[in-house]
Amino acid sequence: MNREKYTEYFNIIKDLYIKKDISIEWYRHHFRFHSKIDLNNHIKSQGDHLNPDEFEMIIAEIATIIRDIALGNRLDDYEDWKVSLVKENLVTDEELIHINILSTSSVETLKNVNQEIMTKRSEANINETIGYSLLLTLEGREKAANTVNFELSKKQLVKLIETLNESLSNIEKLEKKY
Repeated sequence: MNREKYTEYFNIIKDLYIKKDISIEWYRHHFRFHSKIDLNNHIKSQGDHLNPDEFEMIIAEIATIIRDIALGNRLDDYEDWKVSLVKENLVTDEELIHINILSTSSVETLKNVNQEIMTKRSEANINETIGYSLLLTLEGREKAANTVNFELSKKQLVKLIETLNESLSNIEKLEKKY
């Protein structure tokens, strides 16, 4: 495929990625594409010279390039201009670090966090509110069974936030140092 056509596909992918119509979910040994729109119809609507099979091939190659950049792998298998296109237009250094962590972690990584405010009521009088708590759900990426629920009091929530803020501050200090 010539450079002009490849770049046209790339720009479609970039636009869809920025609009969050497509996303890539990164795992240790693979990645998954997700789309909120019908990609076949979208590609066909962009012109008769484009086709969904080529699009899928290009998006898989781009994801592989991204992963190889993130992991620090050799990029000899790709044309330099393709690597530059991805580096300069699609991913930030912060995203590459995120992808590296998700792709290399030997422990479970976080897929999703949900929260729900709960009301504690008196057993004697259900109309009487005793207090509030937070139900925090942490969902793992690799196994559906790796979902953990925590009920936190306000005091525990404050401690968790302090701990997370301290961790974030330490990571940012380390990033500035290196």
